[in-house]
Amino acid sequence: MLIERPDGACLAVKVTGEGPPLLLVSGLGGTASFWQGVAPDIARRHRVAVMDQRGIGASTRGTAPITIHTLAEDAAAVALALGGPVALCGHSTGAAIVLTMATECLCPVSRLVLSAGWLRPDAYLRVLFEMRLAVLERAGFTAYELAGRFLAYPPDALIAEGKFPAPDWLPPEREAAERVDSIDRRNTLREGAVMKTRKRSSDRSGRSPLLSPGRPSVAGRDERRRFW
Repeated sequence: MLIERPDGACLAVKVTGEGPPLLLVSGLGGTASFWQGVAPDIARRHRVAVMDQRGIGASTRGTAPITIHTLAEDAAAVALALGGPVALCGHSTGAAIVLTMATECLCPVSRLVLSAGWLRPDAYLRVLFEMRLAVLERAGFTAYELAGRFLAYPPDALIAEGKFPAPDWLPPEREAAERVDSIDRRNTLREGAVMKTRKRSSDRSGRSPLLSPGRPSVAGRDERRRFW
């Protein structure tokens, strides 16, 4: 099932089983495959929906900023498509998503199941997510996915499987496009920080930081201007 969002994102959703509806929401950068170990058993008693979050797996990115609220609205659109009050189960960031869905009444909710979640971040979570963002932007999606596995599972659990699960790979053109987008965002933030610094310097000195000797100005012979 595909669900289109107003900003152009298209969400890939898989529905299996029969019974009361249940939506499983995985963590940050989550895919439907996160639930493949438990979804078949749950589908014996429930109509189970799993999804790739926007910009991940088979779901497209869209233009809306990716926030918990945006992801909650996406998940609510899936829940509404299932019909009736829906049981929500969220893990990690997925728990924050389903909590937002419930507290903001984005869809009718019958049950709420939370795993390793939170409603608001503390200092620890802010630093953790800044680190994960740095891995994503500087090393790419594959490195981010691999790092997430080492953060999420204890060594014994990974070793017991006999192999380390491979990440969900993005097509090369998607990964290249996202790398360009992240560079553009960093450049925009950097340029904004530089302009704010120059403005503060100008406010303190009373002189425009754009004015300096060495380059003639079009305004007059005695004025000099340097364009940054």
